[in-house]
Amino acid sequence: MTALRQNVIDLVGQMPEDKLSQIFMYIVNIVKEDTDISRSTTEDASYYSLLRMIKPIPNLDEEKELNEYRMERYEL
Repeated sequence: MTALRQNVIDLVGQMPEDKLSQIFMYIVNIVKEDTDISRSTTEDASYYSLLRMIKPIPNLDEEKELNEYRMERYEL
C-alpha cells in the first residue's frame, strides 16, 4: 500500500459518519469516470447511502407514555 493511499484511508477514518456518504459518492463518481463500473456497484452505493439515513429510535417506556397521555387527556 502506498503512503498516499494510507493517508487517504487514515483521513476517511477520522471523518464523521454523516459526511461519509458524500465522500463515498464522490469516490464512486471518480472511479466511474476512469473505469466502467457495473450497475450493481451503483445500486450498492445507493443502498449504503440509504443505510446512512437510518437514525436510532430512543428507548421508549410505553407504559409511562400512556400514563402521561391519560393524565393530559383526562386531567387526572
